[in-house]
Amino acid sequence: MVSESDFADLVDAAADGVALAAAIDGFRARGALPALVARFDEAVDQLPLEHFERLMPAIFGLGEELSSAPGSDSPFNTPFISAWRSATWFLRRIEDRKERARILSAAMVETQALAVPSVLISLEAEALEKDEPSRAPELDAEDVEKLKQAWLQIMTDRADNDPTILDHDRLVGHLYHWQDYAGSIGAGVSWRTLTK
Repeated sequence: MVSESDFADLVDAAADGVALAAAIDGFRARGALPALVARFDEAVDQLPLEHFERLMPAIFGLGEELSSAPGSDSPFNTPFISAWRSATWFLRRIEDRKERARILSAAMVETQALAVPSVLISLEAEALEKDEPSRAPELDAEDVEKLKQAWLQIMTDRADNDPTILDHDRLVGHLYHWQDYAGSIGAGVSWRTLTK
């Protein structure tokens, strides 16, 4: 449970990166990160845009940390879903497409997160491909391709240098996105690293 005052304190803490990290650590110590992410999802309109560049990395990091956490009442309402959904709605509040892409890219590079960014990138790629009026793309095609390349670089670096990637519960999904973004499942990967 995240009270209104708890959430207000976290929003205030977002003015400073160190204070925001400390506030999130407080929720972590209480075992309340799933509730916090759900609160982000419910109250995304209350998140201050002036703190976007600190809050988006925080959401990415929480999505990475909680990527396998179960939902409290439904398998379709998990903390991970709350994370990427809140990131999506938060991103849409930025009016300029280039600014959206810039902040998304910066948050991805800062956190080295793969899970939430892959959902956002794939949703945008799908919207561009289908070109349906009901789901207008939030990013330009050129920026989506740049984001794919940035994601691929993070995935490649982690595959080559981070053995824990093998234990990631979303590894299969990451490999699927790797194939989708690069056009080849083996592009840029050291399979010896992945299979040690």
